Amino acid sequence: MKNIAKRYTAALIEGESEANITTYAMVFDAISESLAKSAKGHLFFSPYMDDEQRVAILLAAVAGLKSEKINNFIKLLAEKNRFFAMNEIAQLLNETSAKLRKEFKGTIQSNQSVGTKVVKELSDGFSKRNDAKVTFEVVENGYEGIKVEIDALAVEVGFSKAGVREHMIEHILKAI
Repeated sequence: MKNIAKRYTAALIEGESEANITTYAMVFDAISESLAKSAKGHLFFSPYMDDEQRVAILLAAVAGLKSEKINNFIKLLAEKNRFFAMNEIAQLLNETSAKLRKEFKGTIQSNQSVGTKVVKELSDGFSKRNDAKVTFEVVENGYEGIKVEIDALAVEVGFSKAGVREHMIEHILKAI
């Protein structure tokens, strides 16, 4: 399903400006959120609603854009029965828009609270290293240690107590 979304996204953004791609990302993000979080989504994807009704709903939602390209794109999704790929298309558009703007979001996971000073230092360090603006969201969970992830940049750095313990044991065994 991800490959299908990639092909459709590539066709939509081909030759488009950064501003248009950002607009498309916002539109598809709003549509996918609206359909995912409400009972309208269940109705929209139910077998009782035909493609013409789905197209009419989506065209009404994007009418303010006055974009023939978006209108044709929605009609194409209906024609090829690809409405199920809208969430992935929205995610890919958001990723593409973030890459063009050089703004990335990451997470810091830990079982302890992480101070704002540490978050700022990590943000500044990653921003400087990647020549981009990197912001972090702190997630407190059961991870013993600290783990920093930036999916769009394919960065994952983690330090855990268990990992350090395993490395020490390996090192001691090699020394023996």
